[in-house]
Amino acid sequence: MAGRGRVWSTVGVAMAAVPQVCRVAGTAYGLTSLVAVTTLDNLAARAVLECSAFTAVEDITLGGRPGVRYRRSHLAH
Repeated sequence: MAGRGRVWSTVGVAMAAVPQVCRVAGTAYGLTSLVAVTTLDNLAARAVLECSAFTAVEDITLGGRPGVRYRRSHLAH
């Protein structure tokens, strides 16, 4: 269990960083959407994406493992 705190602190950093990256992508670069992929067993990444307004759009295979593709539109807010 010693490593668990590190995982959750990393998730906290990602929860703060992903919305900022989305805002910059929309305002500074004029992008209208972003796509992200992760494996189904990466619960931390999935939580960060879902809490950051990404929507699951497609089941995929990623490196031979089941995964999911996410998309986020409306980046500037």
